[in-house]
Amino acid sequence: MTSGQPRILQGLWLTLFSILYIWLLLHIQNTYQRTDKVINEDALGYYLILPAYFKYNDPQFAFLDTTLRKTETFKNYLPPVVNSIDNNKKVCKYYSGVAMLQTPFYLMAQSTDKENGHGFGLHYQKWILVSVVFFVLLGAFFYFQLFTAYGASHFQSFLLLCFIVFGTNLQTYLTYDPAYSHAYTFFAFACLLYLLHRFKISKRAITVFAIGLILGLITVIRPLNLYVAIIVPVVIGLPYFLSIRKYIGHVSLLIMGCTVFPLIQTFIWHWQTGQFWVYPYGQETLNLKHAQLIEFLFGFDNGWAIYTPSAFLLLFIGLIIGFHRKTIQVTLIGLIGFAGLLYILSSWYYLHYGCTSGCRPITEYYGIMAVLFVYNWNNSLLKHQLKYIILPVLIAAFAYNRVVLYQYYNHIINWCNMDKQRFSMIFMRTHEVYKYSTYPFWDFSQYEIKPYTDSIVVNQTLKIDESVNIKTEKKTESDNRVLVQIRGRARSTLKSAYLRILITKEGQYIEQQTVLLQRKMSIDGQWHEFEFKFPVHTKLAGANFWIKLEAAERGKDGTLWVKDIAFKGLE
Repeated sequence: MTSGQPRILQGLWLTLFSILYIWLLLHIQNTYQRTDKVINEDALGYYLILPAYFKYNDPQFAFLDTTLRKTETFKNYLPPVVNSIDNNKKVCKYYSGVAMLQTPFYLMAQSTDKENGHGFGLHYQKWILVSVVFFVLLGAFFYFQLFTAYGASHFQSFLLLCFIVFGTNLQTYLTYDPAYSHAYTFFAFACLLYLLHRFKISKRAITVFAIGLILGLITVIRPLNLYVAIIVPVVIGLPYFLSIRKYIGHVSLLIMGCTVFPLIQTFIWHWQTGQFWVYPYGQETLNLKHAQLIEFLFGFDNGWAIYTPSAFLLLFIGLIIGFHRKTIQVTLIGLIGFAGLLYILSSWYYLHYGCTSGCRPITEYYGIMAVLFVYNWNNSLLKHQLKYIILPVLIAAFAYNRVVLYQYYNHIINWCNMDKQRFSMIFMRTHEVYKYSTYPFWDFSQYEIKPYTDSIVVNQTLKIDESVNIKTEKKTESDNRVLVQIRGRARSTLKSAYLRILITKEGQYIEQQTVLLQRKMSIDGQWHEFEFKFPVHTKLAGANFWIKLEAAERGKDGTLWVKDIAFKGLE
């Protein structure tokens, strides 16, 4: 193989990864209608400083009320992205590192905005999506270089990139909610590790300054992630630090680099509040005395090992191999470092970090876990024997996480408030009936329910795959919003048995609802009262109800006796 061939092969594998990533990004954006939601929730907070400074010159964010709340996208809900401080000034809740990386792309969007939009429209969202692609692929390039440097083949490096990007919940924050901080931190961590590796080889002063720059950038993306700085002595090596007096120039350059981005952040705060130092998170803090480590790892509400075992096992196996091959220094520091990280992350005031796809705050560390795995794996004398055990385990975990990601995107898993019972109900389930099955039923407290009731007597027994049609005739003629109540009795030994209700009028679709029987009664083969309520926001006079008892799997029985359908007006 000539010297140029490795680069060609590397380019081919990176090109294939890039194609797969961009295809998946566009597929998820289109399939789940995310193209106009790139700048949403936390992503809006990270982005906010750009239009505030470059478009509105508004350090107090008055444009949020005067402009943004009047748009179709944000008229009903605007995320809480601004906090007030003691001097009654407003400050963006989020640090500005992401905005700094987005700045060139924002300026391109603004310079090509022919309609002079408000700065949050589809045109700007597309450019921010381009920024995500740019930094994710650049981060992938750095990780690929590191994997190969530590002994992985080009093919192995490609597979490992696919594993951490497509087989963990990191995928969510690179495709579904791509403009959060995680895509940019994915790049920043990869760049830091790559620079450290280069410095270990060359000891160049410019590399030291670049390491300082990237550490400062990591700090102003999300300050807690500065924890990653503990990896610096691990990669560079203890002898260098023992002779640090010889490298005082390097130390000076490192400190200079570290201050650049934090200094920019202080000026941004001063522009907003007149103060150079602000704690923008308000009441949101760490509580190190009350860490919830076990729940963070194994809880059924987005516990890391439960929802992303692929990454959890990658770290665990990497550490075990390291201890086996006696790379004690690196592996022990890795164990202590990740244990400390998990402890800190589990100490945040809100354990679940909002409604998330799996355990969100640890996603940016997956690349580091992969580097540790490669470092230990490719130097293990038993890797050829272990691969027959470890590789099937990792492949199974990858497949499991692909199912979990599908469940998240299709609302089978509730992004908030999961528990053991709900998790057991939807474990590895992908049938359409499980969509929203972990979400609460409708809350009718916002309505005034009218005192009168119309009803249709059905008195029909349904077995699995049997259906009945009911015509409403003149019922609910005067109501625009109707509470529909289906009552009866049911028994089943099949946990996937469900009721499907299709409402049509003059051949036109009005509404469809599905409800698992187990959400309303015990699945023990005994008869139980059954009642299901749902709202319909249209007149139902002359509508047709098609009710069918179905099951997502075969093997057991189910019977439903439909007593009647009742209608109440909602105001």
